[in-house]
Amino acid sequence: MSHQPEVVEESNRYLSPSGQSLLADAKQARATRINLPRTRATRTLTFAIVALPGAWALGLAEFMWPILVLPMAVFILRRSRILMPRAFFLWLAYVAIAIVAAVSAADGLRIITVYLAATIVFLFAYNASSDELPDSAIVALVALFWILVVVGGVLGLIFGTQEFPSLTNTLFVDEGQLETYWDDVTRVQLSDGLKVGEEAGLVLDHRPKGFLAYANHFGSAVVMFLPAVALLRLQLDRGRHSLSLDLVAVAAIFPFIISRNRWAWLSLLFIALYIVARLWRPFPRSARVMVIGLAMLLIVIAVTPLRGVVTDRLEGESSNQYRSEQYRLSWDLIQTSPWLGFGGNQESDEIAVTSQTVYEDLHLGADSQILQTMINHGLPALVLYGSWLIVLVGVTRVATTPILAITHLAGLVAILHTPFYILTPHRWMILMLVAGASFRYLNGSGRGRQVALWNRQAVLETQVRRRRRRRGMS
Repeated sequence: MSHQPEVVEESNRYLSPSGQSLLADAKQARATRINLPRTRATRTLTFAIVALPGAWALGLAEFMWPILVLPMAVFILRRSRILMPRAFFLWLAYVAIAIVAAVSAADGLRIITVYLAATIVFLFAYNASSDELPDSAIVALVALFWILVVVGGVLGLIFGTQEFPSLTNTLFVDEGQLETYWDDVTRVQLSDGLKVGEEAGLVLDHRPKGFLAYANHFGSAVVMFLPAVALLRLQLDRGRHSLSLDLVAVAAIFPFIISRNRWAWLSLLFIALYIVARLWRPFPRSARVMVIGLAMLLIVIAVTPLRGVVTDRLEGESSNQYRSEQYRLSWDLIQTSPWLGFGGNQESDEIAVTSQTVYEDLHLGADSQILQTMINHGLPALVLYGSWLIVLVGVTRVATTPILAITHLAGLVAILHTPFYILTPHRWMILMLVAGASFRYLNGSGRGRQVALWNRQAVLETQVRRRRRRRGMS
């Protein structure tokens, strides 16, 4: 059995030249169809994506990216020049302000490592050539991330709120001594329990979250990267791969609805209508297919017990009042330190009262990217963060390639989700990955014009000139 490959290769020698050519074309087509990682860059990125379940099992999912980007940093530093688009200065300025705010407050250093990791991911994708990191591989790996998220959500339906402490939780988290956040993100759990004011409806009394930290993160990730899955599906021929992807897409409906993410539901509807509007003239058939698919989804929800979950969640007022109180208290707090914020999330001394419960020690900045950015780093940082997202959506609006379309739609969803969801770490890393790949197409004009962040040759020449000057002076 071990000699089978050698026999096959030996038999290929007796094929005619045309037969060998056809065999080579078939192998190339098969490798392209399933997007096998062939270069060091694609292997590095593949490992970063598939590491999510393992890191989650160890309690390290929220902290894995600063470690996983180290090979990407080596890949970048080995190049003679590190290039970036001119618009990337917006993000670098944001990171600089965040670092100053964290150092001045001696808090928030963990989120700084996430920002630096996101910077490396962007530069990694931007500086890699299309041969080193092809668009097809990026699309497939983004879709793979989405599949892992959905599989985790399905497992959340099966296992419910069963949980146990991970290795990290056991070693480093002393229950009752550290913040609830650290215990939450290091505990092995596939679903969140319902909060006060959330109805169980007719289905389940928990919210699937899969391998992510919170159920809101799960719903947001499903919407943000669903376009990558759709584009990958269009590129696949009929076979087991396309059938498997179809089954995963159908299975995603149930944890997505039961996760009770109202804003994720509405953002999915908005993005679907936006895509239909853009496709209607150039591709009316595709637009009609999307409308039919959306109608079928609504019918499935209407005729199944999922309807009870949706109606109960949409009619709930407690969550709206809770978020309203968060915004009010956050705005009152930020006025005391508007320029650099507080370096980290804060607890309010005031009591927030809703129709369902009374909240004491309310965590400000824990449930919204806008609030987190404003409270952690100040209002100027919030402006830079929003400007980077708007520029990203604007320069990719042409959507002439799959990677540009994915970035444009994911950026739109990110903007929609910033008021109510935290985007870091996983969704932000994937967004920066596709953003870096997208800007490779925009080098010619406008904000896509590239500049050198680092030029090894220029540095060496400067060092030589300095040495010559010193010798001349001596």
